Amino acid sequence: MPKPQTEFQDSAAIPAAYITPADPASTGHTTIRVLSRDPETGDQTAILHHPPGAEWGEAGGVTHVYYEECVILKGRIYDKSLGKWFGPGNFCCRNPGMVHGPYMSDEKEGCEEIAYIRYPPKA
Repeated sequence: MPKPQTEFQDSAAIPAAYITPADPASTGHTTIRVLSRDPETGDQTAILHHPPGAEWGEAGGVTHVYYEECVILKGRIYDKSLGKWFGPGNFCCRNPGMVHGPYMSDEKEGCEEIAYIRYPPKA
C-alpha cells in the first residue's frame, strides 16, 4: 500500500508527537508531525520541531538504517561534529549508515526541518 494521496492541507493542523529520548537521543521535547507515511515500507515525510536549545544525537554521531533527506525551514541548528551552523534552505542527504551529529538548535529560534525518510528495498 503506497502513501495515502492527499490534497493541500494545513500541516500545522496535523497533531505533533514527542520524539522518544532514544530516537534519536534528544533533550528539549523535540516533536514530529508525520505528513505522510507508507505503512508497508515505513517511508515517511515529516516536520521536526526542535525548540530553542534542544540537543539531539549521541556523542560521536548517530546512524540510521534508512535514507534521510532534510531541509531546514526555520531557525537553525549547530552541528557539533562539524563546528558549523546551518539555517533556512540548508539541506542534507544521508545514506544508511552515514554518521552525523550531534546537534543543538538555536537558543532563541529553535529549528524546524522537513525530513524525507526512505527505507532501502527489502530483499
